[in-house]
Amino acid sequence: MYVPCRTDITIAGTLLVIPSISTGNVPQLAVDLIVSSLNLPLLGRIDASDDVYPFAGPRDNKAEIGITTPVEVFGNGTLTVIQVRSPVLPGHIGSFVSKLVGFAKEMAVSYVYACGSADMSRRVDPAGPKLISLRPPIVDQKFPGSGYLVQLLNRCTDMQAAGVVYYAHQGDNVGDATVLAATILDDLHIAKPQWTPPDSWASLYEQYNSNDDLTEVLPGLSEGSASELAVKEIKEENAPEPAKKPNRQRFHHVDKDEILRSRSQSPAIKDDADSVTYVNNEESQSAVFNRSSPSLVSDGPLPGVEDETADIIHKHRLGERS
Repeated sequence: MYVPCRTDITIAGTLLVIPSISTGNVPQLAVDLIVSSLNLPLLGRIDASDDVYPFAGPRDNKAEIGITTPVEVFGNGTLTVIQVRSPVLPGHIGSFVSKLVGFAKEMAVSYVYACGSADMSRRVDPAGPKLISLRPPIVDQKFPGSGYLVQLLNRCTDMQAAGVVYYAHQGDNVGDATVLAATILDDLHIAKPQWTPPDSWASLYEQYNSNDDLTEVLPGLSEGSASELAVKEIKEENAPEPAKKPNRQRFHHVDKDEILRSRSQSPAIKDDADSVTYVNNEESQSAVFNRSSPSLVSDGPLPGVEDETADIIHKHRLGERS
C-alpha cells in the first residue's frame, strides 16, 4: 500500500496531518502551503488506485524529478503530512479511509490531526443547543461538504486523534488556507514559518508565486494582525476573557471526551463507540475532535479578534500530548 521514495527520514513517532477533500479545497491548499513553507521532502506514495480517480501531473517543486500522484506523503522526521490530490470514487470512501488509517497505524505515528472544510452557507450550528450528542450521519449534516473527515476520525481507534473544520465558500480560498495552515501548526506546537506559496499556485492564482511571502501579499496577515493574533497561544494562566462579538468565526472543533463526563446527566446520550460528540461553546463556538486521550481536552479560548481577511477565530488550545 505504501511505496517509500526515501527511508532516511523516519515516519514512526511523528505527527500526521491528513486533509479531507472538502469545500473550496481549503485543507488541500493548507497542506500545500505547509509542505512548501516547511520545505518538506517527498517520502513516498500511498497506492489508492482502486479508490481515487487516476491522476498524474508535474512535480510542484521544479527542482524535483518525477510526477505528482494522487496520494503522497511528505515529512521531516517530526511532522508528516498526506496530500490527497484526487477525488475519491463513489462508494469507495470507506475503503480509502481504511487505507489512510492503516498507513497511520502501520507507520506507528504518534498523533493524527485531520482537517476539513464545510460549506459556510449551510452552517446551522450557531442556533443549536450548547451540548448535544450526535451519531455520525447527523454529524455529517452538521459539517456539510467536509468529505470523509468524520469517518476518518471514527476509524482512529486506539490512536490519539483530533480534527478541525473550517467553514468556507467556494472561490479563491488562499487566505482561508493560510489561516487554516497556521492553526494546524499552532495546535501541533510547531513554529510557523514564513509562508511561501508553492509553484503550482502561480498557475491558478496569478497574484501568488513561490517568491512571495503571503504575509505581504495578503492584507491582514502581517505580524500583529488579527489572523496572526488569533492563532497565538496564550501563556498567561489568567488571560482575560474575550469580549462578546458577533459569531463570525469559521473554525469548529468537536470534542468526544467532554461528553464522557456528562453521560450521567443526560440519559439520552448512549455509550456508543460510533457516536461523536458535538460541543457548542456559547462564547467561542468551538471544541475539539478527540478520539482517545483526556489530556487533549481544550483548556481555554484565545481572545477573539477580527480583520478584513479572516472572520473571528475563537478556538481552544490542545493540551500537551502524552
